[in-house]
Amino acid sequence: MTKRILLVHYSRSGTTSRVAAHIAKELGADLERIEESAQRSGVGGYMRSAVEALAKGLPAIRTQKDPREYDLVVIGTPVWVGTMSSPVRSYLFSHQRRLRNTAFFAVMGGRGADDTLREMALACGATDAPMYALTQAEVEQNRYQKGCAAFIRQVKAALGNTEHTTARWRESHGARAPLEEGS
Repeated sequence: MTKRILLVHYSRSGTTSRVAAHIAKELGADLERIEESAQRSGVGGYMRSAVEALAKGLPAIRTQKDPREYDLVVIGTPVWVGTMSSPVRSYLFSHQRRLRNTAFFAVMGGRGADDTLREMALACGATDAPMYALTQAEVEQNRYQKGCAAFIRQVKAALGNTEHTTARWRESHGARAPLEEGS
């Protein structure tokens, strides 16, 4: 039986979308971009994004695909002020109970991806999930495929290993999910 993979991501500038499309193609995954009604273009959008990231904001988002229909969900984000983008934070908050197996990638300007990936994994209770950090320069200079190939191998291996599932984390840490109110 073929395993179903969903790659969901947010991208303000298109850089994260470029990586997401490459990974999704290599994995044979369905690709979904997190959408929102507010614009983030220009200086105002950049500032709004930074403030929301720092404040751990949860903006309204739209997605179509139900992550429960997939065996594994790969989640990609740009790094904003050392943390995940606020639309990805909203996605994790909204769907954390629907995520069984996960993998994560983050595109950074220069630093912050390692902390961002740990934060994403912790939010899903999947601290040993496959993770991949890359820089915007690697993407712009078309030097990300080798790193993506290693990540893709890890993701494929994770399909056969359910040790990092959110459900298993909840069983060993109690019923509450990591991002529930009051946690």
